[in-house]
Amino acid sequence: MSLLFLDIETTGLNPLTSELVTLQLLIPSGKSILIKDPVTLEALKPKLEKSLVVGHNIKFDSKFLKYQYGITLYSVYDTYLAEIAISGGKLARRKGASLADLVFKYCGVTLDKSEQLGFKKGGPLTSEQQKYALNDLKYLPEIMKQQQAQIASLRLENIIDIEMKCIPAVVWLELSGFHVDLEKFEEIKVSVQEQYEKAKAFLQQELIIFEKQSQLDGSFISNELNLSSPEQLKTALQNKGYDIDKTDKKTRAKFAHDPVFKSLSDFKEAETLLKMFIKPLPDFINPDMKRVYPDFWQYGAKSGRFTCGKPNLQQQPIRFKDWRMIFTAEPGNKLITADYSQIELRIIGQLARDKKYIHAYNEGLDLHRNTAADMVKVPVDQVTKQQRETAKFVNFGLNYGMGKRSLKEKLKLETGIDYPEDEVAKLIEDFKNLYPDVTNYLKTISQTGFNRLELRTEAGRLFKFDKPLAETEEKYNAQKGNIERECKNLPVQGLCADMLKIAMGNLFLILEPRGVKLVNCVHDELVFECKTEDAEEIAAIVKTEMEKAGALFLKDLPCIAEVKVGDTWEK
Repeated sequence: MSLLFLDIETTGLNPLTSELVTLQLLIPSGKSILIKDPVTLEALKPKLEKSLVVGHNIKFDSKFLKYQYGITLYSVYDTYLAEIAISGGKLARRKGASLADLVFKYCGVTLDKSEQLGFKKGGPLTSEQQKYALNDLKYLPEIMKQQQAQIASLRLENIIDIEMKCIPAVVWLELSGFHVDLEKFEEIKVSVQEQYEKAKAFLQQELIIFEKQSQLDGSFISNELNLSSPEQLKTALQNKGYDIDKTDKKTRAKFAHDPVFKSLSDFKEAETLLKMFIKPLPDFINPDMKRVYPDFWQYGAKSGRFTCGKPNLQQQPIRFKDWRMIFTAEPGNKLITADYSQIELRIIGQLARDKKYIHAYNEGLDLHRNTAADMVKVPVDQVTKQQRETAKFVNFGLNYGMGKRSLKEKLKLETGIDYPEDEVAKLIEDFKNLYPDVTNYLKTISQTGFNRLELRTEAGRLFKFDKPLAETEEKYNAQKGNIERECKNLPVQGLCADMLKIAMGNLFLILEPRGVKLVNCVHDELVFECKTEDAEEIAAIVKTEMEKAGALFLKDLPCIAEVKVGDTWEK
């Protein structure tokens, strides 16, 4: 396969609204080509689609070429993603992996970026602009050469392969967009605003604060309480007779059935929805397409997981169930929502080779219900919903290194039950006795990771940690504890990311040519949009490919992808 180094200059960052001004190519022999204001790139299309194309943040270039010229870069190498992988994830969404950083690191040259914003459509380039455009290219061969030496030394070939094959799928994802039902959005907006006003009026009435007397008749004049001010709210509640020193979610949970606190929860929910989701969303909706086009950062977290923004479709409200109904398929289409079933627990069971985990998943049993039954010593069919919920949070919490205090707070927040400390301690001890293989694995992996200051996923993804350099024993132990918790989390979350990215890369090759859209990606979940008549077939393909990717690593227990077909984004 031939090799091409690529860079472009544009009038802006959005391929839907900006234009490509220049395209620069460099071949290994050193010959470079600069094309200004291309109307068509048909002559270059076969070469670009059949070559290995190298660039820095190549997703950006790929999106412009795909959207504006119909060119798909199938084989790519991104020096930006490669550098994050080499860093052991430490540079994910952090400074230190820009092109200027890499040029200085690998070539010892300070790159001048002063011309970056000066490119316009029409008219010739200045000599400075031409030099700038070609400068961005000329260092890429040396950067790639030195990176590949490090990749080989660090045994990262498989992870680099996974990441690079996933890039075309991310381009597909970002150009697909997610359709928004504007009528449903307005309906929810009105409903939430009503909830906000109703709760606010009730609380203002119940929590009146008196600050001064009228000089006219001696009566008290009340000032409106700022319900968004924790200090004012705390004072008002204390004046009402509530024994509290905070107004956070954990404190409010103590009074969950009190009418004042119920209204306060309604107010806080509505306030968050209005401020964080309802008010910002219209700014992100493309008025012509009626779709949002978020940014997805492929190596957005140290674990290798995606992160998202503008808007963040990975952190939409879950408890407010109606909210997801605004994200829909267009008329004549269906949404396919597919997510890995209990994937992190399955991964832990596999990594730990835990016999009880493996048995439960192979037999299709409910792990949380089984855990509850063993803990409370009752038959599985007599486990209550509350007991299962408690077991669920114990399973997840302890698998991620949660301590007694944190688990107690989590159980109180999620179940509403304030378990005594000795009972929480017993839950922890019961879990350790019930799943000794998991317990030993978590202990060993945290010690190993801390001693080596690095770990890997089963796919080979590398995590590096900084050695604690605290001046006091207390700070040292806190840093040590943070690293040990990361060592329990990262191999699991990272392997889940590896699986998802493998599936995405494969599904791109199968489904994108058929006109299917990939509209969202949330950790262990993918959402597609396709024609109604194709939905069942596409759903089956998605399930097969996601499970196939998981089966590469889950050898002793099944990997299950749960798939739903519907009109709205369902959890």
